[in-house]
Amino acid sequence: MKKIRYGYGGVNTILWIEILLQTTIADCRKYAIWRILMPYLFNIKKLSEREVIDLTQTWLDKCDHMRSLDFNIKYLTRQNIRNSKKNQYLPVSIDILAAENKELHDIISWW
Repeated sequence: MKKIRYGYGGVNTILWIEILLQTTIADCRKYAIWRILMPYLFNIKKLSEREVIDLTQTWLDKCDHMRSLDFNIKYLTRQNIRNSKKNQYLPVSIDILAAENKELHDIISWW
């Protein structure tokens, strides 16, 4: 679960993050965007800004059906895009996630 797997065309893929992108969650969404999704989509998957915005928007729209979002999607997305581009940081590992955000780790740990 911690390993980077290589998908089609040699594109890096982290399986648990790909599963997170397909899963709707009611809590910890800001953290997931900041520490997991944005760094993953930009710095691992190397997607364009437009692709990152579209994927994030789609994921958040699905999550909104579970519990209404309490933040501005566009603002949060743009802010995290800027930070991901500027700092080039990588997504948090599953082990660090357990230490930093036990609530989100517990939500996804049943996979």
